[in-house]
Amino acid sequence: MSSVLAETIDIVIGKSQGTLEKISVDDIVIGVFFTGVKLSTGHAGVAFTPVGEMPEAVCCPTSAARMPAAGSLEKTPVLEILPYALDRNVLKSAIGVATLNAVSQIILESEDPKEASKKSWQPSTGRKDSRSPLKDFLATRL
Repeated sequence: MSSVLAETIDIVIGKSQGTLEKISVDDIVIGVFFTGVKLSTGHAGVAFTPVGEMPEAVCCPTSAARMPAAGSLEKTPVLEILPYALDRNVLKSAIGVATLNAVSQIILESEDPKEASKKSWQPSTGRKDSRSPLKDFLATRL
């Protein structure tokens, strides 16, 4: 699953044409069933909150420990949140996927609907491009 998410993040970063650097997270809500993210552009995305994957989900203080940056992610640049989708921590992953969904709305709105309908989806070639946007971004952060 991570390779699908990593490839999707690469596509989204590539299609954003540099606009993601200006976008940050305005709000994050982690609920019992869904996680929601609202961006500074007003776009929002949701993802499933996998509470079944957290044995300590019955107790709020220990659940909060699973998300150490809770309460401090507002105004975080989207490019820093997108890699959360690949994290082993299921709460961080839910936040990353919800952010990815929100960003995808920006891209969908920016494409000409007539041109977008003419494009056909092409499956991955399986090629591992060492210069992917996600790898470039992560390399600058590590």
